[in-house]
Amino acid sequence: MYMLPVKVFKEYDIRGKYPEEINPQFAYILGIALMKIFAPNRLGCVLIAHDSREGGQELAKALYHALKTKVPENKIKFLGMQHSGGLGVLNLSIDGALAIYITASHNPLGYHGFKIYIDRLPFNSELINIVKVSALSLIGADASVYKFDAENFAEPPIERLDNSYYIDAILAEPFLEQPKYKFRVAVDGGNGVGGIIASELYRKMGHEVLELNCEPDGSFPNHHPDPSIPENMVQLQNFVRENNCDVGLAFDGDADRLGVVDYRGEIVDPDRVFIFFIRQMMKYHHSHEMPHKGEKVKIAYDLKSSRYIEKEILKAGALPLICKTGHSNMTWDIHHKDGVLFGAEYSGHYYFFKDGYVLNDGVYSGYKLLRFLSLAGREAFDNLPQDESIPELRIPYSHEHITDFLAFAKAEATALLKPKQIIEIDGIRIETEHGFLLIRPSKTEEVLSIRAEADSKEHLEALLDFVHAKIAEFG
Repeated sequence: MYMLPVKVFKEYDIRGKYPEEINPQFAYILGIALMKIFAPNRLGCVLIAHDSREGGQELAKALYHALKTKVPENKIKFLGMQHSGGLGVLNLSIDGALAIYITASHNPLGYHGFKIYIDRLPFNSELINIVKVSALSLIGADASVYKFDAENFAEPPIERLDNSYYIDAILAEPFLEQPKYKFRVAVDGGNGVGGIIASELYRKMGHEVLELNCEPDGSFPNHHPDPSIPENMVQLQNFVRENNCDVGLAFDGDADRLGVVDYRGEIVDPDRVFIFFIRQMMKYHHSHEMPHKGEKVKIAYDLKSSRYIEKEILKAGALPLICKTGHSNMTWDIHHKDGVLFGAEYSGHYYFFKDGYVLNDGVYSGYKLLRFLSLAGREAFDNLPQDESIPELRIPYSHEHITDFLAFAKAEATALLKPKQIIEIDGIRIETEHGFLLIRPSKTEEVLSIRAEADSKEHLEALLDFVHAKIAEFG
C-alpha cells in the first residue's frame, strides 16, 4: 500500500528526497488532491513547468495526467523546462491560474519538490496543509484507483514558452533615464535554468555578456547552484577577475535567487545589494513605472537582514516592514500590506512589483540591478555600510524538539546577553547593544538557520560562541 510521505509538506512548498519521497506516484496523488480543492471550471488555466533537475519531466507527466482527470486538456499548459520567472511572468497575465513549478530550488542533489501558486500568489502554510489533508484522504480511500503507471500514459504535449515572450515583457518597461554606462557582465547560471535567458536579456539591454555554467545540467557538475553559500561563488569571482568584468551575477537552480560579485571579484553581501536597491528605488519611485506614487512607502525585509536595513529604509524616507523569512511569507506581506514598494530577503530573493503583482525572479532582479548600475556606475557598491557578520550558517538539527530549544535559548539569551529586544515572529532574533543573533528552524530542511552581526569581531565571536554552546548544552 502506498504511504504518503507527509513530512514533505513544508510551510510554504513541498520538498523531499527524490525518488524515495517525491516521485511520479506522489505527483499523481498531488494533482488529484489539488483537483479536489479547486473547482476546475473556475480555474483560468493550469500552468506546469520544471527546472533542470533529474526527474522533472517524469514528475510533470504524472502531474499533467492527474490534472487531466478533471481539467480539459486545452486548459493545461505544460511549458517544459523554464526558469521560475518565465512561469511567473506568464502567470501574472492570467486571471485565476493555478501554476505549479517543479523544483527543489537551492536544495542539494537528490531532492525535488513543488511550488504552487493560485491567482498569482504562492501557497501559504494554510493552503499547503489543505493539500496535505486532501492527499491523505485519497490514500485513506481505495489507493489502487490512484495508482500511476508511467507506461500507460503518453508524454504530455509541451507548449514551450519562447524566450522572447519573457524578454519582451521585461524590456517593455520604460527606462528611468538613459543609461550612462554599459558593462561587461559575467553570468553564472550554475547549470540551472536561468543562465541562458538571463544572458540573452542582458545582451538586449546593450551589455557585453560572458557566460559561465549556463547550459542546464541537473547534476550541477561545476558547483551547487546556491549563491548564498560563498564557496559556490568562487568560480564566478575568479572569472570576473580573469576577464576584467564590471559585475558578475549568479543564480540558483530555479533562478529565483540572485548573487552579486563586484568588479574586483568580491562578493557583494546581499544586505549591501539590498541597500543599493533601497537607495535607487527610493530615488526613482516617483517615476510613472513605480507603484504607490506620492505615498509614504514601506519596504519589506526578513529577519535575517542586517541592522543597517532598517536604518537605511528610515534614512531614505520610507517605513520598515519586517517579515517572516520565506518567499510565500514575503510575497503575501508585500502584496497585501498597504503601500509596500518592494522587498528582499538576505538569501538573495528580491521582490518587485510588475504589472501590479509581486514577482520574485532572480533574472528580473539582475535586470533591475543592471538598470540602476547603468545610472550609478560599477563603483556604486564601494561605500555601502556593513558590520562584521557571517553568511547564513545551516546547522543540522532535528525539528522534533525545536520549540523547547528556542524557549531554552531565549531564556539563556535573556540572562546572559542582556538583549534590547527579542523578536519572535520566526524563531528568535536577539537584538543586543552591539549586534544581533538570529536562530530559526529552516522551513525546507532539518537545519537551524543562524545569522549574526556585530560592530566588532569580538562581539560577533561572543554571539557565535553563545549559540554553539547552547546547541551543545541542550543536545
